Order: sequence, then C-alpha cells, then structure tokens
Amino acid sequence: MAKNTQPPKDEKTAALEQKVKAMMDPSVPDPKPAAKSKLDAADLAALPVPKEPLKIKILRDGEEPTTEADIPLTAPVLKGAPKVTEPVPEPLKPKEPAKPETPAAEEPAKDTPVEGEPPEDPITAHAVDDIVRNESDVVLAAEDAKRNVATDGDKPKKKKPGRGKRILKLFIFLLFIGALVAGITPTSRYYALNTAGVRAKTSIHILDQSTQQPLKNAKLRAEGVEALTDENGDATLDGLKLGPTQLRLEKVGFATITKNVTIGWGSNPMGEEKMTPTGAQYAFMVVDYLSGKPIVKAEATSGQANAFSDKKGKLLLTLDKPDDKFEIIITAAGRRPEKFAMTTSQKPEDEKLVKMVPSRKHAYSVEQGGRFDLYAAYADGKDAKLILKGTGSETEDITLAQHPSDEVVAMVSTRSGKQGKDGQLLHDLTVVNTRTKQAKTVQTADQIQLVGWMSERLIYVRVVPDTKNDDPQRNRLVAYHYKDETNNQLAAANYFNDIITAGGRIYFAPSAAHQEPGTAKLYSFSPDGTDKKTILDQSVWNLFRSTYDHILISTSGNKWFDYALGDPMAQSTDQPTEPQSYAFIDSPNGKKSFWIEKRDGKNVLLVHDVASGEAKTLVTKNEPEQPAGWLSNDVIVYRVSEGGEIADWAVSLSGGEAKKIATVADTDSLESWYDY
Repeated sequence: MAKNTQPPKDEKTAALEQKVKAMMDPSVPDPKPAAKSKLDAADLAALPVPKEPLKIKILRDGEEPTTEADIPLTAPVLKGAPKVTEPVPEPLKPKEPAKPETPAAEEPAKDTPVEGEPPEDPITAHAVDDIVRNESDVVLAAEDAKRNVATDGDKPKKKKPGRGKRILKLFIFLLFIGALVAGITPTSRYYALNTAGVRAKTSIHILDQSTQQPLKNAKLRAEGVEALTDENGDATLDGLKLGPTQLRLEKVGFATITKNVTIGWGSNPMGEEKMTPTGAQYAFMVVDYLSGKPIVKAEATSGQANAFSDKKGKLLLTLDKPDDKFEIIITAAGRRPEKFAMTTSQKPEDEKLVKMVPSRKHAYSVEQGGRFDLYAAYADGKDAKLILKGTGSETEDITLAQHPSDEVVAMVSTRSGKQGKDGQLLHDLTVVNTRTKQAKTVQTADQIQLVGWMSERLIYVRVVPDTKNDDPQRNRLVAYHYKDETNNQLAAANYFNDIITAGGRIYFAPSAAHQEPGTAKLYSFSPDGTDKKTILDQSVWNLFRSTYDHILISTSGNKWFDYALGDPMAQSTDQPTEPQSYAFIDSPNGKKSFWIEKRDGKNVLLVHDVASGEAKTLVTKNEPEQPAGWLSNDVIVYRVSEGGEIADWAVSLSGGEAKKIATVADTDSLESWYDY
C-alpha cells in the first residue's frame, strides 16, 4: 500500500472520520452517541477537501490497518439498515418513461441543492456511495450471518449456502477414489464387494479316473458350503464370497483333492476334475437280456459307493473297506433292479455278467384244474407271481388286454359265476393292478367285448342284461377311466356293426336295426366322447384297417370307401380283392406300432415306424399267432402255438433272439372286432 501523503488532520476532521467508522462498524464507538446517531449535512460540509483522492481500505477479520487512512471494516454494517435473511442483489432500475417536456425554468438544475437542505460535499458523498455500492453484499451477508447465530445454546447453526453441495461433491469424489482403488487392487475389490453382500458360485464336473465315468455323490466343499455331484458328475456351490479360497473334493474310496482357486464375479466354472480310486474295484458287464447289447449308464450301488457303466456296458465299483459280506444293486432306467450278494473272497478283477430286463411284468392266464388264474412275470420268466386267483367258474372265452405302459391289465371272464334270467353266465370286466394285486369288477353284462386302451381309458361294449333283442339301446359303447373308476357311456345302439380305435380316436358304425332312419352312419369321436364327427353319411357294414393310417369301409350295396386318418370325410374307392384288417398295437411312446400278418403262408411280425412310415419284419424263430402287447418301447410280447403248447414270447427291436416268458392259457386278445 502507498504511503499516506495527506496532511495532518485537525480534531474536527478526526471526529468526523470516527463517525464514519462508527456508521460502518458497530464495534467502533460513536464519539457522541447520545447527541447524534448519524452524520448530518453540516458535519459533511465541514470536512476539508483533500488535495488527493480519499483512499479507503476495507479490512477483513484479523487484518490490522497500516496507515491512518485505512478504515477497518471487518463486517461493515450500516446503522439503521433493514434486516434481511438472504443476500439481496441490487435490482436493475427500469428505464423511466420519457417525461413530457416542460419549460426549463420549471426544472431545477442538477447541481442545485434542494431547498431547505445544506449543500453536499462531493468528495465525502462519493466515498460513502462507493463503500455502500461495492460492499453492500458483504454487509448484508455479515448481517445475515450474525442473525443466524443461535442465541440459545441448544439451537444448531444454519448451514451456509452451498455447503450441502460441497459435501455431496466430496462424497462422490471419495466414492470414485474408493472404486478406483478397488479396481486396481483385487484384494480391496473383493473386500468391498463382499462387504456389500455380493456372492458368487462355482461348478465342477467330476469323473472317475479309472473309468472316465461321472462320479455321483462326490462332495464339493468350500467356505463351509458343500454340495454333492449328481448322476452326471456335476455339482454347484452357491453363496460363496469373492476372492481366493480352497475347494475340496471328497468321496469314500477315492483320493481327496484340494484346489486353491479365486472366486470372481459370476458362475466360475472349474471345468473337469478326475478323482483317483484308492479302494478295491469290482467289475461288471451290464447288457440287455434279449438283445445282448450293452446298457449305458446302469448304476451299481453298495452303501454310499456307486458307479456307472460306460458305452460298452463295463462298470467298475470302488469300495473303500467292504465288509466280509456285502450287497450290490444294479439299476437302470426302465429296468428291473438286479441284486447280488458278494464276499471279499471274490476277486475284484473277475468280471460279472449282468442281464437286465424291462421293469414291467407281463400278465397272462394259466389254467390249473379247470381254474383260470392270472399271473405276471418278467420277460425272462423270473418272479412269476399269482395276481388274481381263479374261481373255477371261468369259461375258456377269456380276453386279456394289458395297458401299453401302466401296470394294469383288463380281463373279461365269467369268474363271478352270475347268471342271467335265461341261465346263461354273465361276463365280468375286471381291472387288475399287476403290482399291488388289487382287482376291481367294473361291469357285469350278458356280453362284454374289449375294444382297446386309449391312454387312461378302457373302451369296451357291453350288452345290457335281460334286454330284448329288438331293444334299440341293447348295446352300449362305454369308456372306463381306470384311475377315476368312472364309466362314461359314449353311444348306444341295438348293436354295432364295427368299432376300431386308430389315431387317438374311436370309429364306430351303429346298425340301422331298430333305429331312426338316417341315424346309421360312420362316426368318430375322442375317447371322452367329445368332438363327434360324421365320417361317412351311409350305413356301414365293416371296417378294415388295411394300413396303419388308412381304413377301408364297406357299405350296403357293396360300395367301398377309403378313409385316411385325419381327413374330414371318406372317399369312394374300388372294391379290394381280399380286404384284410390288422390289429395295430402302439408302443408306450407312440413312435412304433406292431401287427401280425400272413405272408407266403406264414405269420410274420412287422413293426411300423410312425415318423417315417416305413415297416420292417422282425425276425423270430417261431411263428406268431396273435399280438399280446408291449413291455417297453423296445420289447414286444406275442403268442405262439406249436407242439401242443401255447406260450408267450418276448422279442427286442434292438435284435437278438426271441425268448419264452411262460406257458399260458389260450385266451383272446384285441385282435379283431366280433359281433354277438
């Protein structure tokens, strides 16, 4: 700051300056507070005009004046100024509208003082205006700050404007720095994510080193979390913290494996790991009983130990410390479990051959002293058990129809011994569970003829007992739901000329006898009796299922029609030379169907592929008489009569020779429709 070159002040001048200081700063005492509170015009006029411009320095808190001309203004507040709570910017002065011109004499001169007021000293006025103009915002801010100070010690101070924004910016900045540090340093990153509750998982595929087959029930452990591998050798641990950890693989009879891994964000697949067996291994060769082909993924278990067969059917079971005597069970999907009692004296390297058969049993009737008993046995003839004992009232006209996939068989017989009004034996429809041996008599009638199984419904026709031959509803077409144990009548007629099931629908031709004219037509509907359709608007005599997806129709007047399954109506066709009707028996999954046909004077068994439409002859060493059903999607059962013996045989679509199941009674099957 330049040195002060002003001349010494007299007492009056010093007193006036002190007044100015008192006006600008309440901390400066007014020399005459009782007499005056502000400068008047006379005081201002008495100030001497300095030779040099007045220099005023505004001092901040803690700053000392360096010259006499420096006026300390730490928090200038004009006495008598209005109180404000926020700094108010100086408003823009609007432009004044142009005033109408007036005579010059009436307008006072700019420099002429107003009448009654003393003339104003220009230097002092300039200094005061400059202070007020340049420091008004400081003055107001300081006043606002003072008024915001709580007079009560319990009241908090108000935040200065802009402080919240600065804190938010600082917080965001710190977060950014933290994220940057965490991104650069893995340990910091894992710690931050784990603290935030982030968790990940890992998975692994475990194989037996000796067989290259998946290991089931191997234990995967990490951080107190564990899981067992499934039949595919796969295990997944979930809820793991991020960062370095140790995986531990354990299974009885195998060397334990530990792995140091790093768990990152996401799924963390660990790939494949092979465990080395340390216990004794027992070898098996698992094949199909009929075809002799290897069975893949057959499982052997003994206690907690287990193993799977490979593509060649070879299976190695590792036991850690087997007892002197132990049991091994071998299972496979859709197969009967095989059990073996073994001892430690048996050499582990000696391979044992295991032949497996379908898990479903075949039901058949056996005549014993005039009584017809119902039995069931596996395809190899083993475990043949009596399912339903005969009563001795049965006649030979017994019909059996086994469900395509469930362990249920329908039987029509005279086992109850009940008689009609004319003394004839009534027929009973009995449904038997071949596993639980539970039997239920569904219906008793003069006659009962089975049409076939359609999913959970058994379609049949019954003749109502004690009805006259001309009764228009003497015959009833019925669907029995074996699970709900409910009968649902689908149609009624004096009798039915023909009925077949094909393509998931029932086709039936009621006789015109004792019916309203025009009602005898060829109809079809779903097994539950819905979606009824007219296939041919004529009275039909016979239905011939000539191929898997076609039905030949004969009508009155010796007219012939061909109907393709799924078409809306039958079409006229030429009369066939020797029409044949075949009983197609569909496999449980509906992909195959088999039937028996006479070719070159011999009966042959043929298999139809539904998808391709192709058919092939299944080679058998004997001549099939009639179809019996399916035991699985691969095994067919048929009946053979030769050398005075009637027996049921099983054959596999995968090859191999047909093998006898059991000697049976000469019962009927679902070969063709007949009318009483």
